[in-house]
Parts: sequence; structure tokens; C-alpha cells
Amino acid sequence: MDLSSLERQRLVAVTAALFTHESDVRELLHVWLHLEEATVRVHVAADWALRITRDEPGESYTMRGKQPAGAQSVMAAGPASI
Repeated sequence: MDLSSLERQRLVAVTAALFTHESDVRELLHVWLHLEEATVRVHVAADWALRITRDEPGESYTMRGKQPAGAQSVMAAGPASI
């Protein structure tokens, strides 16, 4: 992915996929950055490399051994003057 296309775009919102274990501790799994002209998912791959891909948050999903908490918006849109 050519990250230069994301430069100078305003961050509009952030969505996070959170999961809970039996202990009810939430774990951050994926983060989506909603920019003015695109939405990208930021996550760490199995090889510990940072991955940034164009993607939209989907429906709630389940991982083996974890309870879904679903995707939650963690930042609302900011004022237009920022």
C-alpha cells in the first residue's frame, strides 16, 4: 500500500476491535483509522510486523477462546476547526 496517499488527510474517527478473556480484561486487536478519504486498519501481524491496509470495520466476530466485545468507536469526530 502506498502510504503517501494518506498524507495530509484529517483523522475523522477511530474504531477499535476489543476482546475480553474469562477475566473480563479487554484486549485491543485491531484499530481502524477513519480518514477524510479512506479507512485503514492498523494491526500487528503474526511476524510482529506492522500492517496498514485499506479496510472497513465489519460485523462483530469471535476468536477461539475469547468472547467478542465487537468493534467500538473510541474517538468521535473532532471539530472542523482543528
